[in-house]
Amino acid sequence: MKYKTIVKLLNELENNSVAPVRNKKLLLNYLKNDSVTFYVWECMPSKTTIDKDNQVFFDFDINIDDSINKSKFSRLIKVERKFFALLNKYKLNYKFYIFTADTNPSIMYPESKVRYSSKQLESLSRSFQKQLQKRADTLLDKNKAVVLRFSKIMNKYLPIYQKTFNQIYNDLSIDLYKNKWVNSRLSKQVIKHLSNHIDIPMDLKAELEERACRYLASYAAEGMVFNMLNKIYKFKNLVWINNEIVGPSAAATELALKKTGQSGTPIIFYFYDKNCKL
Repeated sequence: MKYKTIVKLLNELENNSVAPVRNKKLLLNYLKNDSVTFYVWECMPSKTTIDKDNQVFFDFDINIDDSINKSKFSRLIKVERKFFALLNKYKLNYKFYIFTADTNPSIMYPESKVRYSSKQLESLSRSFQKQLQKRADTLLDKNKAVVLRFSKIMNKYLPIYQKTFNQIYNDLSIDLYKNKWVNSRLSKQVIKHLSNHIDIPMDLKAELEERACRYLASYAAEGMVFNMLNKIYKFKNLVWINNEIVGPSAAATELALKKTGQSGTPIIFYFYDKNCKL
């Protein structure tokens, strides 16, 4: 594409983004290369149960078809089709991945491993990937979107993931509000987001703070992995389409990267719909 055309596409992407594009200059370079790899996240289906003693349990063995109907991908399909139409209008070469957060049971909710065996979680993860791929092929053109489990991508980079996660999680566990990684405002934003996202009332403060520590540490570790993944041809020029929450998740992804003088992947906040509760 000619430079003027690239700038025009970038402007359209930004105009449709509900927040400013992060790492905009890097995205511009990707567009100059006429090859971009876009990706979104889709959480593993789960249901939160709280007993009379305020003990929280996360159930992953739930109806997958029903969960896919309620997934962000399914609910935002009109917005996604508009996005692909825009890329096609400019004849951009691109790939689109949906990464399933199948590491959530072990990373975000490790106590779930007491109830579920590794074999059970693997089976649930595979089923979700398979059904989500089937839905993507139905709602979009076949092979337009490729569904991959993040655990299979992460395995190659497990040492850097674990090192980053453990370092940040341990620091945040000591003090979530005063530490070298995040300020109290970001921590409070994450807690509020998680309260809505995983259905835990705000008065269960200790529970939410534990999940917030894991949320921030896992996103930071994922940021390190994606930075390395970006060097592989299959995932070259990665761009995250953030469809979760504008501030916390994007900032969390860059926590460890900034400490090591690295920049994160570009982020656009495109897949939003005012009628969809995310």
